[in-house]
Amino acid sequence: KAVFGTADIIESKGPLSDTELLETIHYHGISPSRIKSGEVSNYRYAWVLSNIKPLTHPVPYLHKGGVIFVTLDEYAIQALSG
Repeated sequence: KAVFGTADIIESKGPLSDTELLETIHYHGISPSRIKSGEVSNYRYAWVLSNIKPLTHPVPYLHKGGVIFVTLDEYAIQALSG
């Protein structure tokens, strides 16, 4: 429930095979056992990011919305706007 950085999503790649996921563990960090078990079978796409900016301090927000994309509250929006 905090923003640790910002980035632009410039491309989406996939669907990725198990082999491709196993070859790119250094990017996503999903363990081989989870990939081979089928536990992450819905995670077949990779985002290509640019303009990556880690924040000095995490910005808390009230969690509303989905798991991957969220709607930020006004405090978080103002804090990220600088």
